Amino acid sequence: MMLVTGARGAVGSYVPGVFSGEELVLTDAHDLDITDAAAVRDAFRRLRPQRVLHLAGATDVERCEREPGWTERSNVAGTKNIAEACREADAALVLLSTGMVFDGRKEGLYVESDAPAPPSVYGRSKLAGEEDVRRLVPRHLIVRAGWMIGGGVLDRKFVMKILGRMAQGQPIQAVSDQWGTLTHARQLLDQIRALLDRGHTGLFHAVNRGAVTRFDVARETARLVASAVPVSPIPAATFPTAVPRVRNEALRNLRLEKLGLERMTGWKDALAEYIGELRDHGLLNGLP
Repeated sequence: MMLVTGARGAVGSYVPGVFSGEELVLTDAHDLDITDAAAVRDAFRRLRPQRVLHLAGATDVERCEREPGWTERSNVAGTKNIAEACREADAALVLLSTGMVFDGRKEGLYVESDAPAPPSVYGRSKLAGEEDVRRLVPRHLIVRAGWMIGGGVLDRKFVMKILGRMAQGQPIQAVSDQWGTLTHARQLLDQIRALLDRGHTGLFHAVNRGAVTRFDVARETARLVASAVPVSPIPAATFPTAVPRVRNEALRNLRLEKLGLERMTGWKDALAEYIGELRDHGLLNGLP
């Protein structure tokens, strides 16, 4: 049986489809408070999971910067509670992490062997979670993702925001001097399942191929939905933010490449797949 935390989020919404045929226990904060160590232990003793997919945590990076205590409880203490329970239950653990563990100074794509040095509260909290999982759980997968796309009605991220503006005919301004990599949530889970099914452990990057800026993503989104609204590049300094800016958080799936196990597509194909999903579910807000 696989226990899933954060199952009602954008990534978690794809779990039943990707892991169909498996016995799943889907939980969110209402069912399992990961910051409550006793509640986590009790849940594990009752459910006795063999595998845990840990998707829960604080992901609002602006709030993380403003409220480091909240961030620590969720991403550090909460992840440690899950890791300790997995060790006690001899369960395998999959932790979803982030490219924001890096300092953003590298010229090329970050690979798994690059040394993390996160400048943000969010990045430091995710790195601390990685370290606890690595230390406490012998059978673990740590999978770093990039700028997430997916989730449909649950999506509160960049692509859905700009689609909303396009539907209203509002011009788009998007940052053109910060680089990252997209991660299609369903493809990410497909990749995780492939790794689990083959018994792989350790650290992996799992992103859609190709470094992009948010301007690149906005322009390609406009093309895919045949939007005529203007899309303009602007510098990141235009947008005030509490989060320390980094120039580059783009990843490369080097370990997956070497194993011949990469399931992630190029970023344009991933974005087109997601736009098609939104269209199929009538979620393009009046766009073609």
